[in-house]
Amino acid sequence: MRVGWLGLGAMGAPMARRLARCGHSVHVYDIAPDRAAALAADGVRSADSAAAAAGRADAVVIMVATSTSAATTWAWAASTIPR
Repeated sequence: MRVGWLGLGAMGAPMARRLARCGHSVHVYDIAPDRAAALAADGVRSADSAAAAAGRADAVVIMVATSTSAATTWAWAASTIPR
């Protein structure tokens, strides 16, 4: 499965890593680029934007820390990601 992952904090990073280790194609985006770089050795691919991470995914996971970030990300996703 191709997974787009948005948010690589305390929960997001280990979950994205696990999916990649299980053989899924995982493209990630985080506002802190070093978080994505830290997962490269596990086969996680860094995307330049949230749209790029989600663009070719079969599923998109949004794992962000605050309700404000979640609301902003969901609004973006609803208007951007094809259904």
